[in-house]
Amino acid sequence: MLNYPYTIQWLKWATGIAIPVRREVIHMYEIFIVVFTALSFLVALINLIIILIDKIKR
Repeated sequence: MLNYPYTIQWLKWATGIAIPVRREVIHMYEIFIVVFTALSFLVALINLIIILIDKIKR
């Protein structure tokens, strides 16, 4: 997904320390970030639908 040096820089930015992590660990981080983003988007979408239904009912 992401190229290796960029990911180390990102981890440095996120944690404040540059940890030379293995590619497998990086991949786990990437999967976690993608899944978390997708779930957040889904929750926001469901909230929007609920609000719209609530406005239509009134």
